[in-house]
Amino acid sequence: MDANKASSTAYTVMQGLLWASNQPLYAPLVDADIRQSIRTFLSASPEGRRRIEQVEGVISTRLLRIFEKLLAPNISVHYALRKKFFLSNVEKLIASGTRQVVNIGAGFDLLAWNLHKKYPDVKFVEIDHPSTSQEKVAIINAVSAPGDNLSFLAFDLSDEGLYAALSSQNIIEPNASTVFICEGVFMYLDEGSVINTFKDIQKFDPKAAFLFTALAPFGSSENNSTWLLRAYLQVKKEPLEWCIEPSTIGAFLAGVSFKCDAILDDDKAYLEYLSRPPETALHKGEFMVAATSNI
Repeated sequence: MDANKASSTAYTVMQGLLWASNQPLYAPLVDADIRQSIRTFLSASPEGRRRIEQVEGVISTRLLRIFEKLLAPNISVHYALRKKFFLSNVEKLIASGTRQVVNIGAGFDLLAWNLHKKYPDVKFVEIDHPSTSQEKVAIINAVSAPGDNLSFLAFDLSDEGLYAALSSQNIIEPNASTVFICEGVFMYLDEGSVINTFKDIQKFDPKAAFLFTALAPFGSSENNSTWLLRAYLQVKKEPLEWCIEPSTIGAFLAGVSFKCDAILDDDKAYLEYLSRPPETALHKGEFMVAATSNI
């Protein structure tokens, strides 16, 4: 990724969410306040406004649907399911006593922004690559200054580990009940960095909850993305690295002293959040995981 430019994927995810929120079949996955936050956020930058125009133009929308089908079928619906998974699980954990939420590689995700005023006694921290984080903070400050319980840290975690990044700032409280989030990030890291992330989480909270996504390998029966997606990501300088089969994630977690609480692919998530089977074939590749440290 260009060190001086926000991730293209960050904008693409927001654009996909906006499209899904406009479709009657998928609109229930994106709450009205979240949809408004997405529009407000995108409207605050030239690139964001361009993405809105693409979603709302008749011809451009059709072109986007064709482009998506060629790369990763129904990935926009996947983004909406993914966001619903994280939102619902974070709110459940807060209701059960969690008092710190740390979003690793947050991108343009607005979960912390949307929840920090709703839960003023919960501390929210976002960590991301400096280029993406700085652009996001500039947009948010232009819209409305965040509350004291929302902090942004700009770190390149491929150079500096999670523990070093967080401990140097003294922002989160060690051993406090914490949920860590890592959405759409691990596939861009090598396996050593992924394992170190789990270990660093346990240094802050030995019983931490961890919500994350992982990617099944290309060529797997659990991944229906096309070869064009890998080529596209290479061009965008966002190549994929760590992949894992869903069937082996439990063993992987046990090896890093975490317990697997749930695994959801899009079919399962669709049924859980929309209470009906999918009307068409969904994305296969990235899946969602809820885990708990058990050291």
